[in-house]
Amino acid sequence: MGQSVSIQSSFHGKSEHSPAAAADMIGSDRGGYMRRALSGAKEKLRANSAYIAAGFSGGVTFFTADLLIHPIDTIRARIQAESRQFYSLQSMARSMYADKGLNAFTRGISTTMFLSMTGNFFYFFAYDKLRIEFAENYPLSVESSSFFSSIVAMWLYTLVANPFELLRTRIQVGVSPQIGVFSGVASIFNSEGFAPFLGTYRMKFLYDTLGVAITFGLYEKFREFASPMFVREDGEVDENKYIIASAASFFSANVLVTLLSMPVSLLITRLQIGAEGAEGPTRRRQLSAMEVFRDIWHNEGARSLGKGWSARLIMTLYYLSLIHISEPTRQAEISYAVFCLKKKKKSQD
Repeated sequence: MGQSVSIQSSFHGKSEHSPAAAADMIGSDRGGYMRRALSGAKEKLRANSAYIAAGFSGGVTFFTADLLIHPIDTIRARIQAESRQFYSLQSMARSMYADKGLNAFTRGISTTMFLSMTGNFFYFFAYDKLRIEFAENYPLSVESSSFFSSIVAMWLYTLVANPFELLRTRIQVGVSPQIGVFSGVASIFNSEGFAPFLGTYRMKFLYDTLGVAITFGLYEKFREFASPMFVREDGEVDENKYIIASAASFFSANVLVTLLSMPVSLLITRLQIGAEGAEGPTRRRQLSAMEVFRDIWHNEGARSLGKGWSARLIMTLYYLSLIHISEPTRQAEISYAVFCLKKKKKSQD
């Protein structure tokens, strides 16, 4: 009664759950198996099509933005890397042009191209998927689902992107030569090990967490303050005013966070660059965040903690002007893209 019985299949006496039996079953019905596998793949693709579309939309948008704003980012990196003098945006741009010409503003652009499309596709795909998963499986509001999914997606992005961002910064400031993306990361790892990557990971995770938390908190507060603007007398939401209020709230929150986070941005840039080692300028010595902060405070003063603020502000405003459609901080049915489609449909009718 209690004896275990091994069910034998017709495939040469093998157990029906054994790998050999499975291989025989696939071989005997290869066409049907392939059709079922293809059908399953199509179903998974169809189920994730909305997330893929979000990832593609965010990736293309940021790819365009990053390419156009890369010269400003290079100026920002050079300003923050300079420890002996305080440069304005204009003076650094003139110095770079006088030294290397227009090529000075395109250093690291290949890394930007790779990182922008792949990294932001991954971020937006993960963000939308996690947002739906949190909303469906946990008792969270729409705002809470967006908040937690944004933090987790940003962590995943940082986990993947941090080595390439470190390489880009070093190329921008002239510490590393302009070489291939993967060969550049491998070169840093071979000469310095995990130290430069681990040092920046800690600050990046802190920066991302605080940045998202403060941005979402301020965004909701600004939008709550502006909410009377987009409610009509009949109690219905005015989509035009809602979009304007949401955009203004999102802009205000991000600009304020950008200015407040400048000291952390400076620390991350200095950690990415490292210090010159005994073996020469290309083999860097990794410092701790506290060592970097003390060095900046004692040798450059408190004023230097805001280095690069004008470049960062320009970058933030430019990014926000492009990603408002892609950034899903609103209900989908009242997002700008859907609203435009509705208007177009109505005009056609």
